[in-house]
Amino acid sequence: HDRRSLAGAGATRVADLLSVFVLSAYVSPSRPPRTASGMKVTASEFIAQSLVDAGVRTVYGGHGGALVPLVNAVVDHPELLWVCTRNEANASLMAAADAKLRLRAPA
Repeated sequence: HDRRSLAGAGATRVADLLSVFVLSAYVSPSRPPRTASGMKVTASEFIAQSLVDAGVRTVYGGHGGALVPLVNAVVDHPELLWVCTRNEANASLMAAADAKLRLRAPA
């Protein structure tokens, strides 16, 4: 195999595999997650709310493939801001810069 061709497709494949792993790790098909009031939520809604609970307010990333339901849940969440980037590398750089700037800014 040519490593260059694998590396180019690798980021998307890893993101898709990670999203499937995260969804399967947190959600059992027989017992969907519920809110504190007992309402059913999707796995994507659960993850979006977990991000908010962890203090996340801005989510950077690409769009497409297996991530569409998760991106939609982030976009629909009133406390999250979705910033669509061209690729995963740009998302990671933007998130790192955002975190550094927030640490410097007075609260």
